[in-house]
Amino acid sequence: MNYDDKLVNDMPSQYFPTDPSGRKKILRKRITGDAVKFDEDALQSFVTGGHKRKEERRRKAQQEIKSKKLEEKRMKRREKEATKRAEIRKTKALVESNIYLKKTVEELRTIQKERMGGESQQTAEECSFVSPDGTCIKAVIKSL
Repeated sequence: MNYDDKLVNDMPSQYFPTDPSGRKKILRKRITGDAVKFDEDALQSFVTGGHKRKEERRRKAQQEIKSKKLEEKRMKRREKEATKRAEIRKTKALVESNIYLKKTVEELRTIQKERMGGESQQTAEECSFVSPDGTCIKAVIKSL
């Protein structure tokens, strides 16, 4: 049995060439020495069809893997951005609360000054003391 004969026997009927009337041509085996005539493109697609489909499946699988990796990277990036935004919101809230606290402390000080009579000013005195063992100590005394 010849390689061409095997191909003809194994080839599905959809790959058989057709005559002008649309009927399938009957392919004869190479018994009498006549070469079997058929469409070269049909034979080529039959011979390489399995390989092409396999290659296409492999390509699709690789594309799916790439798309999954890209999606994972996107998700990680989104999570990082979300944590950064949350951290920024936290720090802004802390800064705003600190500013509010500073303002309230200043307001309390002004209220206290008003109650004390407005004339209370901070005075600082620097005094030097000599201890019995001979060392000099400087102290700053602040009074309101």
